[in-house]
Amino acid sequence: MKLKGRIGRATIQPNTLNTAMLTDFSLFLSRNRVTGAAPYFDTSNGINFKQMFLNCDEITSIPKYNTSKGTNFGGMFQQCEKLTTIPLLDTSKGTEFGAMFRNCSELESIPKLNTDSGTIFSTMFQQCKKLKSVSMTFLTGVGLTTIFTNCFALTNVDIDRISLNRSHLSLSECPLTVDSMVNIFNALDDHTEEITVYTITLGTDNLNKLTAEQKAIAINKNYKLA
Repeated sequence: MKLKGRIGRATIQPNTLNTAMLTDFSLFLSRNRVTGAAPYFDTSNGINFKQMFLNCDEITSIPKYNTSKGTNFGGMFQQCEKLTTIPLLDTSKGTEFGAMFRNCSELESIPKLNTDSGTIFSTMFQQCKKLKSVSMTFLTGVGLTTIFTNCFALTNVDIDRISLNRSHLSLSECPLTVDSMVNIFNALDDHTEEITVYTITLGTDNLNKLTAEQKAIAINKNYKLA
């Protein structure tokens, strides 16, 4: 179920919309005039959250929505330039995370995301220039060359498991700590039995922080560090 059209630039009056049966929240508040905290809606049956808050450039915080049924989170907060905080959202069924936080230029951290079902991560955090820390459960699929583009403040990337079965991972624009890089290496799937060599692009500055022994953690699993 989806509302006809979208709320768009209308002024939102909290608790005036019955959204309990909605499944499609795509573009729901796109380009809305809401300032400060976003209003709460019943999203308990929501499946598609694609670009729900696209270009809501005056929103600073989001309430804890029920997103437990959500599969598409692509561009959900894209271009929310003043968004500073994100609550813990249930993304355990999500497959699409592309551009989810793209251009959230004031966002500094996010709670750990369950990305166990994720397959698309293109530009997920692109242009999050103040983002310092990212925590996820799983990383694989497509878009891993652009997931952290222009994340110039990102020092800590905490991912439980990484499987580079389709794409190489690029972190060259992130000033990562040594501990963060070692944690990434430890999270990598072991591909020593395969012919294909997988690439992780860290950039010269990050590579120069590592010892040969630390690099060997990834190299010995059949990864190339660039």
